[in-house]
Amino acid sequence: MKYPLFKPFISTEECLQNLRSVFESGYFSEGEWVTSFREQLVSFIGNDKLVLTNSCTSALTLALRIANVNPGDTVLSTPMTCVATNTPILASGARVRWVDIDPDSGCVSVESVKRAFYDSLLPFKALVCVDWAGNPCELEELQKMCHDNNVVLIQDAAHAFGAKYKGVDISEFAYMTCLSFQAIKHLTTGDGGAVVSGEVGASARDDDLVGGTNSDID
Repeated sequence: MKYPLFKPFISTEECLQNLRSVFESGYFSEGEWVTSFREQLVSFIGNDKLVLTNSCTSALTLALRIANVNPGDTVLSTPMTCVATNTPILASGARVRWVDIDPDSGCVSVESVKRAFYDSLLPFKALVCVDWAGNPCELEELQKMCHDNNVVLIQDAAHAFGAKYKGVDISEFAYMTCLSFQAIKHLTTGDGGAVVSGEVGASARDDDLVGGTNSDID
């Protein structure tokens, strides 16, 4: 017996019925289905500061803009990830400085981040950490180090939808957490993503940046 590794399960008949409803509504990228999806995500995660995007890459791009990452800034990140994690940093005009990973988890090494903070004379604007293979990073320690050094923590949680860290949803720790609903993720919409605001004072629901995303439709 063969088991496909990357074939998502979709109830074909139910999906086709729902697609008919979408096509007949006239709203292909917004509308009641998107509103309902967002409401269910908010309920599941327990955080209503959530905006849907067309991809996790777009979510990361939005998070970097909200974090005020500008050309010439330096952002710490990991090479142990999909290229889409780091292309938004380069697209913003910022520079990437690599930090190492923990060989046991594949996630960003706390010690490597600590060395980057204390061994460099350059200021860092943000740290992008990746929850490798669904394993949350050491979020409490990274959160504290970033706070102490005035660095924004952005979490690429493309692999980790629904994950918890010490019993708490992972979106509660980073300034911004980015989710993926790409074809082979835990939850798929074919493609798509979301950015979730974690810390007090952070808000992804900024109309100037989101550009009308997820606006209410009567």
